Amino acid sequence: AAHRYQARHDERLVGDAPEVNLDRVVARKNRHVESFAAHRRSAVHSIAEGTGVEFVHGTGRFVDDRRVRIEPTDGSDAYEVDADYVVVATGSSVNVPDLDGLDGVDYLTSADVLDATELPESGVVMGFGYVGIELVPYLAEAGVDLTVIEHDERPLDGADPAFGDELLDLYREEWGVKILTETRERSVERTADGGVRLRVELGGDVVDY
Repeated sequence: AAHRYQARHDERLVGDAPEVNLDRVVARKNRHVESFAAHRRSAVHSIAEGTGVEFVHGTGRFVDDRRVRIEPTDGSDAYEVDADYVVVATGSSVNVPDLDGLDGVDYLTSADVLDATELPESGVVMGFGYVGIELVPYLAEAGVDLTVIEHDERPLDGADPAFGDELLDLYREEWGVKILTETRERSVERTADGGVRLRVELGGDVVDY
C-alpha cells in the first residue's frame, strides 16, 4: 500500500498506479511475522539461560494475590510460586464491540484485515484510534471505498487539536475517505442483497450506512 501511494505521488512515474496484490502482501507479512516470532522465542530462551531465571513451558493462574499455580506442559506435577511481583505479559487480543446485530453479519477485525487476500468493494471502519489510522490507508490503497466512524470530534484527542484536524484533512484528501466525527454506532444488520447496513447516531439523527 505504501509503494502504491508513493507511485501515485511520484512525478517521475506516469500511467495508472499499480494494483495491490493481496496474496503477495499477506505472504510477505506472514514471512516477517514468522521470522520475528522465531527471533523473540530465541531471545526468551537466551534470557532463560541467565542466572536466577527459570523458564517453564506451561500455563499459570492466580490462586492468590501473589501466588501463581503453574501447570507444565511436559506432564510434570503442577506447583505454586510465591512472588513479590507478578508481571502478566500475555499479549493482546482483538476487542470486538458489543454492537446490536454484529453477531448476525460477517465482519473483519484488524487481524482479519491483515490476513485477507480478498477485500470487499466498500466498508465501514469503526474507530479511528491508532489501529484505524494505520489500517485505513492500507484498505484505501487496496481499493476499498471507506467510511470511518469516530466517536470524538477528531482523532488523537489526547494531543493538540491541530494534529487531529490535520489528520482528518489528510485522510479525506489523500484517500477520499468519508470520516464521520462525533458519531455513535447503534446497530448493524444484513441487507437483502447480502451487504451490511450500519445504523449510527449523527448530530441527533439516526442514519444508515
